[in-house]
Amino acid sequence: RLGWWPGNNKLKHQAIDVKLPSPRSGEVPAITMFESEFNARQGLVLEGTLRLPASRESQAVGLFLAQRGDSGTAILVHAGGVTELGPMRADGAGFKAENRIDREWKFGPTARFRLLLKDSLIEFYLDELLRQCYSLPQKASGRMGLLPAGDPAALPDLHAWCPGKLQP
Repeated sequence: RLGWWPGNNKLKHQAIDVKLPSPRSGEVPAITMFESEFNARQGLVLEGTLRLPASRESQAVGLFLAQRGDSGTAILVHAGGVTELGPMRADGAGFKAENRIDREWKFGPTARFRLLLKDSLIEFYLDELLRQCYSLPQKASGRMGLLPAGDPAALPDLHAWCPGKLQP
């Protein structure tokens, strides 16, 4: 299986603050958007831990990558690490799975994820295993969010970096 190449760590040149909104009371939006906006043209490495759904009936977790207007792409992770990618509106509606990946790997209750993003290209990893290389339909805007919406403290170890100039 393809996995995280240790050489990718050279992309972690400069740490970027990842600002999550404070928990809200009342009506919760479908997507909790980060307060931070990233430079998708320059590139980004985003890492954290996801609490995986306990069963097939449980709601998927994941990331929303905004593009132009109210469009974006969702990366949804279901029980067992089954991953779906596809278009979604910024209000959390209209998801259509274009890719479904099941590497038939045994995950625990949580999984470390890594996202590499540059313009419209992404690589998504769970516990060091490549889930998918994917080309977004449009360049990423740099806005991202968490799915499902809820308590941003659920991702206490979220970190991001931008790449520097690579040396040969």
